[in-house]
Amino acid sequence: MQLRQISPCTAPVTWRLPRRSRRKGRPLLWELFTCDRDRHLGARLTGASYVSTQVLQRVAGDPPRCGTLHDHEPVELAVMSHTRVWMPAHEPESGEDPAWLPRLRTAREHETFVGAAERGGLAEVVRAAEQAPDDPEVRAQVLELLAEVEASRVAQRGRY
Repeated sequence: MQLRQISPCTAPVTWRLPRRSRRKGRPLLWELFTCDRDRHLGARLTGASYVSTQVLQRVAGDPPRCGTLHDHEPVELAVMSHTRVWMPAHEPESGEDPAWLPRLRTAREHETFVGAAERGGLAEVVRAAEQAPDDPEVRAQVLELLAEVEASRVAQRGRY
């Protein structure tokens, strides 16, 4: 599981949004914890225009801070989630590399072109990914580095 912080909000968490796979057994893909004001963040993660209030669950106990995302997805889906939320989303080109690696390269090139603060972090992510994109340890490192870049971006810009 990867831990991502996608909001700098410090308001009390009131909602939990679980996202399950459509496959048999419906494994948990990710869980997002938000306050009332930020519950729209779930729609960005799912690629929808809104989140049905029927899927939101009230939080009990001691939840993490607002904007905390527990990501259980495989690297391919997690990278697509990152591109959908904060990196420029581009269709991968066909080739030998796994589809998520061209997405990272395109995002790095875009961020470098526009002079974004994330360009150095994304360059490091791509360097790590290119070492051995099929190695589970490298994939875990890529997701960890992406989460760090995303958290840094949120801290610098304040919101998505």
